[in-house]
Amino acid sequence: MRAKWAKRMPLILALNASLLILVLVRYEVRTAAYETRKRLASHGCRYESERVNINPTERRIQCVGADQHQTEDLFCMERPKYLPNFKNPCWYAKEDGKIRLKCVPYYHILGVAKSSTSDLAHRIRAHKDVLPCNDCLGEKESFYWSRRRYGYEYSMEERPPCNFSYMQQMFSKAAQRIKKTTTRTGYHNLITGDGTPSDFSDFRGWPKIPQNAGLEKPVVLTPHLMRHVYTDPKFILILRNPTDRLYSDYMMMDGRSAADFHEAARQSIQVEENCMKNHTVEQCLYSLDIGKRLRTRIFLGCYSVYMREWLKVFPREQFLILRTEDHDKDPKARLRTVYNYLKLRAYYGPSKLRRVLKTTPQPDVKLRKVKWFVNNQDPYSLHKPVKHRFKRMKVRVNSMDEMWDVDLADLSRYSKENEDYSKWQNYFKKHMTSTSRVVNGKAPPKVIPSHRSVSQPEEPKIELQMTSEQQSVVERADAKEKRHRSLKRAAGEQIATTKKIRQTSNIASKTAKVLKCTPVKENDIFS
Repeated sequence: MRAKWAKRMPLILALNASLLILVLVRYEVRTAAYETRKRLASHGCRYESERVNINPTERRIQCVGADQHQTEDLFCMERPKYLPNFKNPCWYAKEDGKIRLKCVPYYHILGVAKSSTSDLAHRIRAHKDVLPCNDCLGEKESFYWSRRRYGYEYSMEERPPCNFSYMQQMFSKAAQRIKKTTTRTGYHNLITGDGTPSDFSDFRGWPKIPQNAGLEKPVVLTPHLMRHVYTDPKFILILRNPTDRLYSDYMMMDGRSAADFHEAARQSIQVEENCMKNHTVEQCLYSLDIGKRLRTRIFLGCYSVYMREWLKVFPREQFLILRTEDHDKDPKARLRTVYNYLKLRAYYGPSKLRRVLKTTPQPDVKLRKVKWFVNNQDPYSLHKPVKHRFKRMKVRVNSMDEMWDVDLADLSRYSKENEDYSKWQNYFKKHMTSTSRVVNGKAPPKVIPSHRSVSQPEEPKIELQMTSEQQSVVERADAKEKRHRSLKRAAGEQIATTKKIRQTSNIASKTAKVLKCTPVKENDIFS
């Protein structure tokens, strides 16, 4: 027995050592993970798994209720229980004694104003799976999170505050379409979105949030409110050069000229600098009173200040950040990026779509049918570059340069109807090659007088009176000269035709030798 245990002892020791190493490694990994989370939490960051199930108590944001001068307290509302078979965040709720489907936007174009947000929103809505907002400005902007819930219109005019049910009503038609449309597996794949560009940077309504009552600095802003409502939002942010954006925004707000913009920008900068002497940057940029004193909305261009507020609540992965300059340069590539981010069906052409169809139960779909289907879809036809194919007339020639003179019109037969035709014809024949040198004053001296002589009008000719006999003699001489010219022209054409026939026959015989076929006869070529 002792001999057997002596043989097994090294194996037992090795197993114990392995177990001890695994325990130590696991302890080190957990310690490192804990330190990493602790360090990230100190910078205001959290893991997504921690964010999804956060409630107001865990965030230390409690329901305090709202008085008559404050907005609705969203933290007193439970987060909706979103349906798993819906791509868009939707849930069923009881309304007027009936169970109705309620939906909120799947994606938000947060900003920034005057940075091609309208163009991007229009291109996204061109997709067949994207539905517009039924009660938004231009089917794009709801202004709920930045204006209407605080009692302001999109033009900052005061109005009664809107509650969260008002936002649900703005997407009621989209909710009906989403409910009726399903895939073969019963999945509701349609989505809707909101493209309010002021949501990213307009926090001027923060004093009306119940949790901020009586505070000098806000503790709850738009990102905290949206975090309580959404579980996995999609944020699209398109940024532009702040100076270009400010000028475009100023001209949209009834700006007069570039000089007036310069003075307005200087006044706005002076107001913000005076405020920042006694207050923080956030207090000056988020102040409604300061905003009313500005002639330009310069506070919208401080991107980093607002981005820090959003990243305190949401992870970087939930933001798709684009540039206006890149969007203008290659909108097709940017749209492809957006479609991938929103997980929309986009195959970028018939060939790639057919590859996907090969993996389906109907893999024998012809490419011709796929092209016909894709060309009738707006997302493909609206962004596909137009290519015109014009009909062309085929002309057979013997050599490459034979048809260069086709576009030269022969006006000799109309010389009688055109005054001084022969004079200008001779002029162009002699001096066309030196025209550019004459214009630059570099032509020889003998060429310039010829231009002047041609361009100067000639003296009127004096017609002589002739008798009938003299006129008949002149007419017979003209007729004789005309017959002579016509015979000479016919002879020249016959000689030229004979040369062409000989050249063509030589080419045909040489080609026949190469191809080892019967040579083509001359009559067959010109028949």
